[in-house]
Amino acid sequence: MCGCRDLARKHGVGIHSHVGESKVQALMGIRRYGKALVQHMDDLDLIGPDFTAAHTIWLDDNDLKIMRDKGGSLAHNPDSNMPPGNCMFRFRETRDMGANGVIGTDGAHCSDNQNMYEAMRHASTPSKTQTPNPRRWARLEEV
Repeated sequence: MCGCRDLARKHGVGIHSHVGESKVQALMGIRRYGKALVQHMDDLDLIGPDFTAAHTIWLDDNDLKIMRDKGGSLAHNPDSNMPPGNCMFRFRETRDMGANGVIGTDGAHCSDNQNMYEAMRHASTPSKTQTPNPRRWARLEEV
């Protein structure tokens, strides 16, 4: 990852990595590095405005704050996360913290489709199951 970081900076391109996609991945990061994956990646100076973390389902508030403070982006891919039961992206918390949450379709080999309109619709729906309070739902304008 450090070599990737150095090459990306040398050539002025971004870095994209899957982070916290599954609970197993999140727990293995803590087991291996003694800290959450986002915290470990931040220690390696990977996170910045040119860094996008895909999925980011299993991130805690501290992880979201690191991503926000360093200017990184969190790419939510609902059509690849919900079918295998990886849990739900914390859209409202991400927005409320001021972190840059974006929506993607993931790769064609692991998502039901590449339709951004479907991804947006599926990104807005889970927030309605997380709370009965409409003020905490993902608004269509945000999605």
